[in-house]
Amino acid sequence: MRWISNFPPPSKTFTERTMARDIQLIRILGEETYNKISNSKVLLVGAGGIGCELLKDLLLMGYGEIHVADLDTIDLSNLNRQFLFRQKDIKKSKANTAVAAVALFKGNTRLEPHHGNIMDVSQFPLSWFRQFDIIFNALDNLEARVYVNRMALFINKPLIESGTTGLKDSAEEFIDSVVEKIFVEDIVRLAKIDTLWKTRQKPIPLNYELYSKKLKELPTSIISDDQKIWTTEENLFVLIDSLKRLQARYKSEGVLDFDKDDKDTLDFVVAAANLRSFIFGIETKSEFEIKQIAGNIIPAVATTNAIFAGFSSLQSLNVFSDDPVGNSRLIYDSEYINKFVTQCPPLPGNSNCKACGIQRGIITVPSLDIQLGEIHKQLLKKFGYSDDVSIVVGNNRLIYDYDFEDNLISSLKDLTIGSGSIFFVSDSDDDLQDIELYLEVAPQETDITLTDITIKKKPLKKKESKEEVTIQDDQMEEIFDEDEILLIDEPAEKRPLEIEQEETYSKRKKSTI
Repeated sequence: MRWISNFPPPSKTFTERTMARDIQLIRILGEETYNKISNSKVLLVGAGGIGCELLKDLLLMGYGEIHVADLDTIDLSNLNRQFLFRQKDIKKSKANTAVAAVALFKGNTRLEPHHGNIMDVSQFPLSWFRQFDIIFNALDNLEARVYVNRMALFINKPLIESGTTGLKDSAEEFIDSVVEKIFVEDIVRLAKIDTLWKTRQKPIPLNYELYSKKLKELPTSIISDDQKIWTTEENLFVLIDSLKRLQARYKSEGVLDFDKDDKDTLDFVVAAANLRSFIFGIETKSEFEIKQIAGNIIPAVATTNAIFAGFSSLQSLNVFSDDPVGNSRLIYDSEYINKFVTQCPPLPGNSNCKACGIQRGIITVPSLDIQLGEIHKQLLKKFGYSDDVSIVVGNNRLIYDYDFEDNLISSLKDLTIGSGSIFFVSDSDDDLQDIELYLEVAPQETDITLTDITIKKKPLKKKESKEEVTIQDDQMEEIFDEDEILLIDEPAEKRPLEIEQEETYSKRKKSTI
C-alpha cells in the first residue's frame, strides 16, 4: 500500500543548500578565487544600515570567517532599514543580534560578534587587527572611520570603506555651510545648465542674507504650529533651530536616525523640503501634511545602503586578483545631477599631504619601563636621520625635540604613554618624510624593534618669486644701515593683483563648507 500526500516534498537540507550555493560560487568566481575567499578571515566594523546589508553579502559570497564589531545597541528608529533587527531586539547589541539573525543562512562561514568600541586598544589591540585578510568599514562615525583607516595602514591590510560622514563643525559654522551649499551654491550651479530649463522655470537661489535678518523678529511658537504653511522666513527659522537641536543631540547621542515621530528630525525635513520647494516654484505644505508622506523616503535609504554594500563586497574580489590595486575602483556619490554614482581608479598619494604623505610603521617594546632615550637612539640609528628629530605623542603632546631633552631619562610609564599610543616623528631639518609609529608592547621581545620602512626625502618646495620693490624717497622716514629699522609713514598702495586676490579669498571664505 502506497501513501500519497498532497504536500510538497521536503525542502533541501542545510547541507544540500550549502553545497548548491558553493557550486554556483565556483562557477561564477572560479575555483582558485573561491578557495581563497572560503579560507579568508575578514573584519566588518559597523552593523547598522550598510553593515546589515554587507554582512548578508559577505555570507552569500562564502567568506570563511567574519568578525562583526559594533558599539551600538538597537533602537526603534533602526528597524525601518536595518533589516536584520526586529521589535524584540530593541536595546540589544547590534553585533550580537546581527550575527544571530544570519545563522540560518550562514553556510560554512564562522561568525564572531564583538560588542565594543573599535577604538578601545585594550579590547582591540593592533595584534587583533593583524589576523584579518580584509577590513570592511560600515560606519557613520568620522572619528572611528579615520581610526580604522590608520590601523589598516599600520599593518598594511586592505581596507574597503563605505559609510556616511558624521557632523564635525561647530553648530553655527555647520548651519551656515549647509544653508549656503544647499540653497545657494548648488542652485546657482544648477541654474547655469540651460538645457534643463528649456521647458520649465529656472530655480531662484535663496537670498540667505536678506531672510536671515528677519529671523530674530519671529516668535518661537511657530515651530509648534504644524497645521500652518510656513513662510520662507519661518521655514528658514525652523531649519536653523532644528539643526541646532540635532547638533546638540549628536554630541551626546552620537548616531541620529530620521523618524517622522521625532520632532527634531521632522522639523528639519519639513523646513528643508519647503525651502527647496520655494526655490523651484513648487507648492509648499504644512508639517502635518509632510509628516503623512515622510515615511516614503525609507525605501530610498534602504536601497542606497544595499547598493553601496554590494559595491563593497564586489570590490573585495579584487584583493584576491593578481593586481589588487590596478583592478580596484573608488566608487562614491556624484556631485553631478546626471549621475547617481561615479567611479575612478585609486589615485596616488600626495607627498605634500599631511595625511597621505606620512610613512607609517610599528615600534615594539618589551615593556613600558623602556626609557624614551632608548627609543630616541633607535630612531636615529634605524632611519638614518642626519641631525635630530622631534617626537610628538597623541594629540600634539611634544615629549622630545632638540631643545627639550628632559624626558630622555624618563620611562614610557612615567610619561603616561601606553600600548596603542602613536608617535609622530619629524626630521628637524625638514628634509625627510614625517612618520607615524604605533606603540606595541610585546613582553616576549627583548629589544626595541622598528618596522622596516623607507623614508623618502620631501619634495623641494617651490621658491616664491621675489618682485623688486621700489621705495620712494617721500615714503621713507629715515635711511637705515644694518642695525636700523625701516619706517614708512603709510603703507604702499595695493597693486591690482593684491586687491583681486583678497577679493577672491573673501568670496571663498564665505562659501567654505
